[in-house]
Amino acid sequence: NDLWAACLPQCTPGPHLRDDDWHPWSCEALGPRTLGAAPWVAEQCAKAGEPCAAKGCCAEPGMQCYTQNQWHSQCRPTCEPGATYSAEDQPWECKAVGM
Repeated sequence: NDLWAACLPQCTPGPHLRDDDWHPWSCEALGPRTLGAAPWVAEQCAKAGEPCAAKGCCAEPGMQCYTQNQWHSQCRPTCEPGATYSAEDQPWECKAVGM
């Protein structure tokens, strides 16, 4: 609509199923694309499946480093304290680490 815009990696015109309302998106580009993360991010930040607490950042866009306990951390899109994410998993404390 005329009052709302968002930076999205991709856009399909019409309603977005995760939005709070049903109003359709036009997907009109309002400016140039950003360059994204700096080149050092891919080299210095934790990749999928790697411990991330010592590095303090995640290489994959949209991920945040969370702690499960003092020994284990992982880049995840979200984290809910007390949740388990696999059958053999212990509950996560979900303290966000770094950026």
